[in-house]
Amino acid sequence: MTKFQILLILIFLVSNVLEIFEDVIKQVTILAFFQTMLLDMAGNIGTQSLAVTIQKLTNDELDNKEKEKKHIGREVKISLVNSII
Repeated sequence: MTKFQILLILIFLVSNVLEIFEDVIKQVTILAFFQTMLLDMAGNIGTQSLAVTIQKLTNDELDNKEKEKKHIGREVKISLVNSII
């Protein structure tokens, strides 16, 4: 599966979520202005996580499975906290 196919699937998922909240967006139209900001924030979180991971790989800080699992867990926790905020 190419990255374009994955992005297409994700776009369909996002559009379905927006459809669920269509009535709310109609009532509070200012929410529409924040949609792109929220979607961009997800991309920024992914880019930062990728940068930290590449830095750790370059410095040979992820030299065994235990450290890799710990790093992945920490990145997931940070992403979840950012998503909740």
